[in-house]
Amino acid sequence: NDGTKLVQFQDKRDHLIGKVIDGRFEILERIGQGGMGNVYRAKQSSVGREVAIKVVKPSLSADRVAAKRFLREAKLLSRVSQANVVVVHDTGQAQDGALYLAMELVDGRTLSSLLEEVGELPAPRVMNIAMQICDALEAAHQLGIIHRDLKPSNLMLVDRNIDDIKLLDFGIARWRG
Repeated sequence: NDGTKLVQFQDKRDHLIGKVIDGRFEILERIGQGGMGNVYRAKQSSVGREVAIKVVKPSLSADRVAAKRFLREAKLLSRVSQANVVVVHDTGQAQDGALYLAMELVDGRTLSSLLEEVGELPAPRVMNIAMQICDALEAAHQLGIIHRDLKPSNLMLVDRNIDDIKLLDFGIARWRG
């Protein structure tokens, strides 16, 4: 009550959690966020599997350039079929107009989080991870897709075998076709 202007903070609750997108995907929890939007763990009701749903921010869904970029990511990523590249299941538009991409849910952790925790990795482990990255990029390059955002936070180490990786986020990929 001293006259100091108070700062208004945004509501931390995520309005999508608990909602059903496009009548098919129940949003369970947010598992990541990026420049274009958020990534959620969701349940696909038609087949009962858990998926990752990348939902574009509403403001970007209304932006033609951002929407085009997002749809390009979906199209490009769906063409790559390789064990070290995340699988795209579907894409669509939610009732509120937000674009989404339903993908394989990869349980694990990013390479960046591992490196923050342990620092350097032993050379044999680095070689194994590097070979998988090369395999993923080669599969994309054979289709004329250039990832352009290769970094540790876009590489997931799979829980079931910690040295298996999945390449994520083709959001700024280019197609040279």
